[in-house]
Amino acid sequence: MREQETKRALIISGGSLEEDFASAYLKDQNFDMIIAVDSGLKGALDLGLSVDAAVGDFDSADPVTLAEGHEHREIHWEVHRPEKDETDTELALRKAMALGCEEIAVLGATGGRADHMMGNVQLLFQCLQKGVFAYLADPQNKIYLLDGEREYQKGQVWGKYISFLPLTERVYGI
Repeated sequence: MREQETKRALIISGGSLEEDFASAYLKDQNFDMIIAVDSGLKGALDLGLSVDAAVGDFDSADPVTLAEGHEHREIHWEVHRPEKDETDTELALRKAMALGCEEIAVLGATGGRADHMMGNVQLLFQCLQKGVFAYLADPQNKIYLLDGEREYQKGQVWGKYISFLPLTERVYGI
């Protein structure tokens, strides 16, 4: 019997996106679904990605980019009011999880505003609680949460360094 493959999603958030990094990162990746978040639609289109869904209130998206995005008939639009309790990236993560994604990579979620980055790190907990491996990636970082054991081998980690930061009072097994 064939082992079922993990359904993977890519989310392009509306923060700072380094296109050279994103292009290199995406070169050897396969995703079942691509979701653009608000102004992240520009980054997704600039990268030549086939966007499946655009999610957000689109208050920071450029009107020219929105017009270009609407020319892509394959994009499913999920437009929300700016007055809401969730961030646009949170809505995109929820959409990916609701569609059965078990791994979610988020680009464009660490650069720019510190409050947005901290909020995006906190959003990873919602994914962890649902058994979904989600992470934020940029040229210097791959940020994710763990709630169990994991083994790391030198040469198989992201970048030159690895750090472990506790989000709870107790951490075991390091």
